[in-house]
Amino acid sequence: MGRTPGKLAVRFTDMARRLLGRRVVRMTTAANNAFYWRLHRLLRPLIDLYARPEVAGNRFALETDGPVLLASNHAGHLWWDSLCLLRCFTERPVRVIGHHWDASVAPIRMFLKKAGASFLTEDVMDIGADDPVVERLKGGAAMLIYPEESYHTFRNRYTVFKFSPHVARYAELSGAPIVPVAVIGAEEAAACLFGYKKPGVPLHFSPPLPPILPFKITLQFGAPVSYGQLIDDAPQGLAEPELWQFAADRLQLRMLSLMMPHRPSRARLSDIRYIDYRGWW
Repeated sequence: MGRTPGKLAVRFTDMARRLLGRRVVRMTTAANNAFYWRLHRLLRPLIDLYARPEVAGNRFALETDGPVLLASNHAGHLWWDSLCLLRCFTERPVRVIGHHWDASVAPIRMFLKKAGASFLTEDVMDIGADDPVVERLKGGAAMLIYPEESYHTFRNRYTVFKFSPHVARYAELSGAPIVPVAVIGAEEAAACLFGYKKPGVPLHFSPPLPPILPFKITLQFGAPVSYGQLIDDAPQGLAEPELWQFAADRLQLRMLSLMMPHRPSRARLSDIRYIDYRGWW
């Protein structure tokens, strides 16, 4: 009969596993950072030449070294909006929160993970304190989420579709401030003129890939807002899922207010979840 390991041996084994796990995490983070900054340096001249990105509005997100959850409109095709936004951050990496569909496509998942990305938890009810996004925010990371969850076609440019409650849940658990940021110009620069939209998929399958045109991009940053501020005027008695959605709806209004000065004739709200749509647009 085998001997039962003593408490000291078990404790030593657990400690060794934790230390090894931390070492692996540090090594992975260092490799991700190196890859991220190589991409940043490689693409920066192209972005500067093509997009001439201009930062406007509140500079909190650019200047803080603490945790921050950037919430952006996801509109430009081919992730051009993401690249232009990340270009503005030269002192610290910004970790993109990819869609859970991205994690199901091996090449996309591998590339995003190599660049240090995390992925959206599919069901907001499954997000807990040990969620990877929450843990990274608690550790002081800057992260980027797209609450609309999907690209738009050109016909729907500057429509702010209904926000997912995930953004509110991440902010609630981590305590990180949310900074809305509107990317203006990407919907013209990388326009998806039409394409088939499958429910649950965050992009259109467009037969001709849209070219990226050298249009100027403006990054309009809003003021930071906490989860508590977003639900300050919430009706009494809302259960948690409804409360998270209430906060997301308030954030959607803030996004619209950032867009209006730039595209007053186009910017509008929608109560549609664009990620759920099916058909040709």
